[in-house]
Amino acid sequence: MPRENSPMAVAEELSALMSEDYLQERAMLGSQSRYEAALAQVADVEPAEYDSIDHVRTTIKQFLLTEQRCPPEWRGFDLYVFRDDAMVFYVGQSYVAFDRVWRHILDGYKGRSMVGRFIHCNWPVSMRFTVELLSSRSPQFADLSHDLSAAERRLIEHYAPCFNVSLNRQPAALPACYAPPGQRITSPRSLTRLISHANMAVQADNRRAWAQAEDD
Repeated sequence: MPRENSPMAVAEELSALMSEDYLQERAMLGSQSRYEAALAQVADVEPAEYDSIDHVRTTIKQFLLTEQRCPPEWRGFDLYVFRDDAMVFYVGQSYVAFDRVWRHILDGYKGRSMVGRFIHCNWPVSMRFTVELLSSRSPQFADLSHDLSAAERRLIEHYAPCFNVSLNRQPAALPACYAPPGQRITSPRSLTRLISHANMAVQADNRRAWAQAEDD
């Protein structure tokens, strides 16, 4: 069946149209005064470390929505970290970290990436995992002369990630709440469906955030 006539394609199109209508309805409820009142509550302080230009943090579900198209401002990142709120799963390096993160996700289907397989075996919980992109040229690595391999080693030694073997004297134990990479894959086998799941989850997050803001 041609994709443009498939049930999945129709469902995705309907979802997009419904989302557009919903956003238009929400926009009509907005007001300049409420916007300015909310803006006035933002603290006049320096941005957090993870919001700085040499550090990006995003969830797996948000990362998937890039659909392998790297934002220009992310192309300079050469270090990456997979983690949850409590611990780090993997640290790696690549001249374009964005592309390498995608390669882990894609290679996870066939077991060529342990951390990628881990993401697929813990879906949909793993949608909430975090990807951090960093730059070896950031000030925190100045004492290492911004050497990429030295920066990666520092991160591995600091975090002791679960799935790093090299440079990792004592990898952290994987929490019992997660399925190990050898378990059955629970994510969609289609990349299109994987991204569709991520998109629906992000939209649900946005609706909850808007509802919460309205209640406040």
